[in-house]
Amino acid sequence: MEERKISLCLTNFNRCEMLIESFSKVLDDPRIDDIFISDDASELPIFSQVKAIVDVLNQTHGNKIRLQRNLTNVDCYRNKYHSVLGAKNQWCILLDSDNQIDKDYLDRLYEIPEWDNDTIYTPSWAMPNFDFRAYEGLLITKENVSEYIDKPMFETMCNAANFFVNKETYLKAFNPEIDPVTSDSLYISYRVLEGGGKIKVMPNLFYSHRVWEGSHYRQNVSRTPAGFHETILQKIKQLK
Repeated sequence: MEERKISLCLTNFNRCEMLIESFSKVLDDPRIDDIFISDDASELPIFSQVKAIVDVLNQTHGNKIRLQRNLTNVDCYRNKYHSVLGAKNQWCILLDSDNQIDKDYLDRLYEIPEWDNDTIYTPSWAMPNFDFRAYEGLLITKENVSEYIDKPMFETMCNAANFFVNKETYLKAFNPEIDPVTSDSLYISYRVLEGGGKIKVMPNLFYSHRVWEGSHYRQNVSRTPAGFHETILQKIKQLK
């Protein structure tokens, strides 16, 4: 039996059906023994619906799912921090609740003989729209990231998240003094690289990434501080 265990860290706001779909294909997989949902102050009727479903699922899955509701809405960047902070395990899959992973995603992670604490393992395809497979196998560091940041889809890959990360590495990269809004994952990528960490683009690591009008990005891109995204891109280019 594989001794390494993973926490699936889910962020959620006003979603129920999509949320349950996001983890349904890995719910019975013993490699994930902790599913932690950080709900960002969803409307109470929706949250109650989620809780009722989670309670039923836990009856047959050993209380694997934990659900926590923020008292106030803290938005995506801080809610991701809450989700990772609440993880029981040191290794986490960070997943938006309108996306979905399956057991193939886990298989690819467990093909790695030893997970490196300083490395983010990022998918090479956010199916069906965001294809990063041109970078499969690439190990990104602060010494080489400037060679790629302007190449097609590379910036999108760095801002897509839904990756596999060591808990302490993510928490260390978080900066509570800012709010990147929809540039949050690009900012975390920058912080990890700046601190000497790495990003590995995993071959055949795919997941389903929903593009729709209700996504956090579509709903909130106008709230991202003016010039913030461009400033982070410039800082990434200046890393050495």
